Amino acid sequence: VSREELVLALRSTDELDQLAAEKGKSRDEVEEALRDGLVRAVGQSEDEGLIGDTTAGALRFAAEHLPLGLLLDLLRRGSSLLG
Repeated sequence: VSREELVLALRSTDELDQLAAEKGKSRDEVEEALRDGLVRAVGQSEDEGLIGDTTAGALRFAAEHLPLGLLLDLLRRGSSLLG
């Protein structure tokens, strides 16, 4: 699953399910790819000094543990605040 496809699928859990079906992947596989990408992005942002340790820890925890629907909602709300 490409990074671009995952980003587009962030709009809803239904779209994640649709992406999984199109790619012949399970919902769990797509969810794992999404969470791994978010954790990787947090690590890169921390390494580049864009976010501090405390923020990175909170974001990493959220990416790893929050229910997917809630996580997607928070990401959508956060992106609308930035743009």
